Amino acid sequence: MNLNSIVIILLSSFTFTQIRVIVAADNNVIDRLKADVAYLSGPELAGRNVPGPYGDKTAHWVAGRFAEIGLTPAVGDSAFMQKVPLITGLLDTAETMILYRSSQPQGKNITCLSSWGLENGQGFYIFPKRLAPMDTSCKALYCGHGIVSGDLERNDFRDVDGCAAVVSSGIGELTPREAGRFMFTPFKAAAADQAGAAMLVEVYPPLGKDMALPPRIQRKSGEVNLPLVDLPETAAGFPTVHLFTDMKAQDISGIDLKVVFKDMNQTRGFNVIAGLEGEIPEYIIVGAHYDHLGAVEGDEQNAYYHGADDNASGVAGLLEICRRWHERNRTGRGLIAVAFTAEEDGMLGSRWFVDHLPVPREAVTAMVNLDEIGRRGFANMRDVQKDIEPDPKYAGAYYSAASPKLRDILRSAVHRVDLNVELEPVNNFSHFGDAGPFHEAHIPTVQLFSGFHKDYHSPSDTIDKLDFEKMSSMVDLTSALLEVLTQAENAIEFNPGIRVEKPHIPH
Repeated sequence: MNLNSIVIILLSSFTFTQIRVIVAADNNVIDRLKADVAYLSGPELAGRNVPGPYGDKTAHWVAGRFAEIGLTPAVGDSAFMQKVPLITGLLDTAETMILYRSSQPQGKNITCLSSWGLENGQGFYIFPKRLAPMDTSCKALYCGHGIVSGDLERNDFRDVDGCAAVVSSGIGELTPREAGRFMFTPFKAAAADQAGAAMLVEVYPPLGKDMALPPRIQRKSGEVNLPLVDLPETAAGFPTVHLFTDMKAQDISGIDLKVVFKDMNQTRGFNVIAGLEGEIPEYIIVGAHYDHLGAVEGDEQNAYYHGADDNASGVAGLLEICRRWHERNRTGRGLIAVAFTAEEDGMLGSRWFVDHLPVPREAVTAMVNLDEIGRRGFANMRDVQKDIEPDPKYAGAYYSAASPKLRDILRSAVHRVDLNVELEPVNNFSHFGDAGPFHEAHIPTVQLFSGFHKDYHSPSDTIDKLDFEKMSSMVDLTSALLEVLTQAENAIEFNPGIRVEKPHIPH
């Protein structure tokens, strides 16, 4: 490959020498990106589900590509594959139950159901993220509709610490613009969790036997009780319960919740790790998850989720970065390239990797994550529903607010590419996939993203909808960013006390 070196002068509040940013000068980049995405999103890998044979086949394919490029296995280890122990199981709907106490004389004991019809028009649904049993009892505090807004001077979760936060469904008297992201249950749950609540209980009117669940909590496959995948011996996650009852939410005074699992089995996935050594024993981690959602049950025409953008695009970009880095004169820090397993099940591969780094923790300077870098998309999900065209050059670069130096580093890279990059500091990466575990471990983190689109987590996320010219520019952006990170003279501070007051949260 012929590589072109461009010399740039970094303008920032800290000192750099001249930096050589590597971008591709030949026309083969797009052909390689297309070929890699075509295979990753094609029928041979059938949705790249983990755990399972297609996920394993994907991991071995990535390892083979690393070997072809000439990378070092696992930074000096004997293999590219890092085994990630996993467990699978089902929610035991016969034993999982809730007892909610009322300030009124009567209480109600409802058993969790796994069918659409709810017996006697009442029931509850819980979709646990972790395969960890739970048996808890706590007081309940009514928290309105679960809205937190500085502009409205409103915090419905004030004084909820240690209690079950019980909220009425919907947004009450507010307009969608006023409610913003708190129209959606996950954001109510995140705010309740941050406020110290024991759980979130969202209360709906009772459902009749022939009524479907509200669209926001339906599972696309039509099944409620789907198999769960997790790391072994995980801690229970923050419970979010959807409760259907004729009782008023404000009358609930206490909650007993018991969550039980069955059909537990041990299995595994694989992170695929390669190293590119530099002059000094410090590293920048660059990663992308390779797994996706697997088969589409009951759909013969679209038999699997292609996941072309999510995240065949990120893996193809990661491979192109590795090709460039292998052929350059590697000064400064080295790179660790990782293709993560089981992101779709809760960042399981990246969580395991952070706890089992192939190098000492103090040798890791920063992490850059590539997730969905192939589409013309929007900065937030609200615009996806509008009849407008996205900015074809939009890109998002989210970075740890706790590491403000990252903003100057990103600025140094952004002006060398033909993209309109929005730099957004975030207090956490809970909505950003594999970036999350690194930020939580106080590793300065950047997430690169090409925008939201209507095909997210749909079988229609296919290769024909990717913009490979833009995807190539996203790879150029990543390459420029990694070049600056590897050459930075000093380590990047991570100060958890530094936060942004109104962080941008895409939704």
